[in-house]
Amino acid sequence: MSDWKESRIIVGQEDGAKRQVKAYVGKDGEVGMHVHDLGDREYEYYLWVKVQKRDKLVIALMEDLYGDRQSCASGFEELMKENGISCERHGEWKESKTIVGGEGSPMRQVVAFVDKEGGVGLQVHDLGGPRGREDYEFYVEVPASEKERLILALLGEIYAGQDSCPNEFESLMEKNGIPSERYVI
Repeated sequence: MSDWKESRIIVGQEDGAKRQVKAYVGKDGEVGMHVHDLGDREYEYYLWVKVQKRDKLVIALMEDLYGDRQSCASGFEELMKENGISCERHGEWKESKTIVGGEGSPMRQVVAFVDKEGGVGLQVHDLGGPRGREDYEFYVEVPASEKERLILALLGEIYAGQDSCPNEFESLMEKNGIPSERYVI
């Protein structure tokens, strides 16, 4: 579609697929999915989140994918590497959410964040590390210039191959108080 800046097929890449779902970032910055059912009764619709809610969206996606996984920072770094998205470790944010361990967690706490310049990442604080590293903290961050590719990578990792992904995406947005819209063609 001509008004997309970037897109990725996350369902229905194989020949003869009954449904194809593309995750996309529009030229206007909105993020969403284009769903095209190709069965007997062809059906097509768009589902999207407005650009003003992208920071909340990226935090919700990171929590959905990595929540309560102790190795989430390593998984995040690996996903960025697989998708050719530069990231580095470091600090200060405008939107954040603890996704592993709560306040006073005895072992590890991980916070997903969007920093003041729009970069996205994870802050990891290990409290039960090996001797000499009992209190270890690090950041893994993707620069703001890579946020759109990050969102597509997260959408692809969470929803790849799942025909129910549009409904799950809408449920995730509702759970996190992020308004989303649907347009049926």
